[in-house]
Amino acid sequence: MRILFVTARQFWPVDTGGKLRDFHLARTLAERADVTYLGFADVDGGPCPADLARPFKQIIMEPLRRGRSPVDMMRGLIGKLPATVLKYTTDGMSQRLRQLLQTETFDVIQIEGVHLAGYWNILKSARGRPRIVSDWHNIESELMARFATNATNPAIKFYAQATAKRLRVLEDMLLAEGDGVLVASTRERQALLARAPGASVHVIENGVDTAHYANLGRPAVSTKPNIIFVGSMDYHANIDAVIWFASELWPAIRADHPTLQFKIVGRAPPKAIQALAALPGVIVTGGVPDVRPFYRDALAAVVPLRVGGGTRLKILESMAAGVPVVSTTLGAEGLEAVPDRDILLADSGAAFRVAVGRLIDDDAEQTRLARAAKALVASTYDWSAVGTRLFAIHRANLDPARAA
Repeated sequence: MRILFVTARQFWPVDTGGKLRDFHLARTLAERADVTYLGFADVDGGPCPADLARPFKQIIMEPLRRGRSPVDMMRGLIGKLPATVLKYTTDGMSQRLRQLLQTETFDVIQIEGVHLAGYWNILKSARGRPRIVSDWHNIESELMARFATNATNPAIKFYAQATAKRLRVLEDMLLAEGDGVLVASTRERQALLARAPGASVHVIENGVDTAHYANLGRPAVSTKPNIIFVGSMDYHANIDAVIWFASELWPAIRADHPTLQFKIVGRAPPKAIQALAALPGVIVTGGVPDVRPFYRDALAAVVPLRVGGGTRLKILESMAAGVPVVSTTLGAEGLEAVPDRDILLADSGAAFRVAVGRLIDDDAEQTRLARAAKALVASTYDWSAVGTRLFAIHRANLDPARAA
């Protein structure tokens, strides 16, 4: 099978949720088929490390102009494509795609999300009529609508609402005209089938490399001094979550446990996050080369998300590392984790403090949750199992003649 994997990003370094999903899905496909990876290059990203590039037939990267001009923003408001899609719709990528589809034949094209919908006509005209499947890391229209609901600036709220409507139109096109849509949770599948009952929608969960987080040599439960939050700190939902936890919940937790530290681990923290380091016991690390040492010394991971969507790869990482998780219901949305068995869920500030306190004060509770969660990710969310399901979907999408 020949697969073209088209995405809005390069996957190295594998340090964000989007990169993790792109890399592991593409890699597991490349272990079973000839995969060409086509994406936009990071600024100063450098060449792909040889060990990461090895499974792929080829990796092709196209430069991307960063930022959005006022003209782009206005086009996104009045044109067919919203600004979030226009950003990734470039003449260079259009030319690159046309050349590639003229010189090579693919059985399957997998595109990563609605952000690449601007290339739909080019993809549909590819010779050999490859099957086109879109993988949605989130339902972007839903994500934008939630952002609009929580926005307090009237201009931002209006723009977000308009963008959500345009994203939904493009999503409906992918549902109607594509050969399949992949989503990360059963909840998202049900939401899309309610919109398009006849669509082919499959669940391909976010995953985790369980072997990467095995055998961390974690110290005894009672000696772990940290609570951690792990995530990209240039994402608005993570910023809101961390500021809420550090400002509203942490002071009381810290007062009861004066030696405890709260470590905020993630790249590109803005000034509002950096300022939290002035609070007693709060440490802002910025990006780190390896997050495993932080998991090793953590008694709990917190995911206090109040806005956003999708499923949280960092929750799966925490579970694989044997770190119990306290999350809001929204933060754990889409995961097959059973509350009070695999994870603690709390949505109010008071309930969240109580849940964190349970783990601080009860070593047995830490151990029980960690073991159950680790078993869950090993059985359901390991990337090898997720990739096997994805390849089966692509194989089933091809008729017997094409498969042969």
